[in-house]
Amino acid sequence: MTTFVLVPGAFHGGWVWAPVADALQRRGHRAIPLTLTGLGERKDLLSPEVGVDTHVADVVDNLVSEDLTDVTLVLHSYSGVLAGPVVEQAGGRITRVVLAAGFLAHPGESNFTVEPPASVQAFTRLANDDGDGWRIPVQRTFLERWGITDPELAAYVWPRLTDFPLLSVIIMISWQWLPFATLIFMTALQSMDREQLEAARMDGANYLQQLRYLYLPHLGRSVAVVVMIELIFLLSVFAEIYTTTGG
Repeated sequence: MTTFVLVPGAFHGGWVWAPVADALQRRGHRAIPLTLTGLGERKDLLSPEVGVDTHVADVVDNLVSEDLTDVTLVLHSYSGVLAGPVVEQAGGRITRVVLAAGFLAHPGESNFTVEPPASVQAFTRLANDDGDGWRIPVQRTFLERWGITDPELAAYVWPRLTDFPLLSVIIMISWQWLPFATLIFMTALQSMDREQLEAARMDGANYLQQLRYLYLPHLGRSVAVVVMIELIFLLSVFAEIYTTTGG
């Protein structure tokens, strides 16, 4: 038996996973559809403060409160950007991640970075024109865009769709920089000359002296690599700045 945690994308609630959950349960698996804050039956919680961090907490809190382990995390569309932060914070509870047409955000990116430019412009315009500047109002035209042309299916989906917080798609996934930098620095530290460090201690060098004359010179190249890579990603960011500042 496998435990599946099913996370919907933007505008959807856990209801969208109901047929999949039923099929998995009939095969003897445990399937748990989640609804993120501000969506579906939790639409009353929608506010300008709801963002990626809120939705990461939704998933992690469920894993912890239900004491779920060996989990297969299935992420659809927007929720793909939650993959990294959720796995990092889940404390080893997740065994595998499945992206069901999910967006994958790399360090310094957001959902808007990986969305097609036309979608970014359309969502931004909707939020500014009809969403009080902070939410993306759901539109019936989304159904055709998603390939939902069957009248019966459209009649089921449309009433259940809810507005989506703009913050969730423009905020950057900055969580990854700390573990990335830590990995680089730890690798560099492991290559330090231990005899040199021991000799410095025996000669009475205090912590600050060791940091200044041994550690920092040794980490110089690693610091340069981290700064360079982060700068490249920051310079590649356009959609988020354009959206938050209005150009």
